[in-house]
Amino acid sequence: MKGSTCCTGRSRKSSLNEPPAAPVRRLPGWLLLRAWNEGSSADILDDSPYATTNPVFFTSPGAATHCGADADYFLAWIDGLAAAARAHPGYNSEAERNLTLEQIAAARKVFESRR
Repeated sequence: MKGSTCCTGRSRKSSLNEPPAAPVRRLPGWLLLRAWNEGSSADILDDSPYATTNPVFFTSPGAATHCGADADYFLAWIDGLAAAARAHPGYNSEAERNLTLEQIAAARKVFESRR
């Protein structure tokens, strides 16, 4: 799967209760779920509703969770985020700035371990 769509589904309701069209069998790996509507809805105050989960990682005993090129993409994204955070002048205190940069550095370590 890694960066590709493994299955899709359609629903006329607010939930999708159908099983995936293809079984998810590649371990270790990750996936996330996305939901969207191609147009507006009176129930949601948005022209193009969209939602996604955080990644869900699948492992097998003794195997490391690697994301390959996906991890490299997110490392580059995190580096850009860190640069913007370092340059941002609007922190309430130096402690807040340091905490923000520490959290970004911790996130980077997670993706470094998943290369």
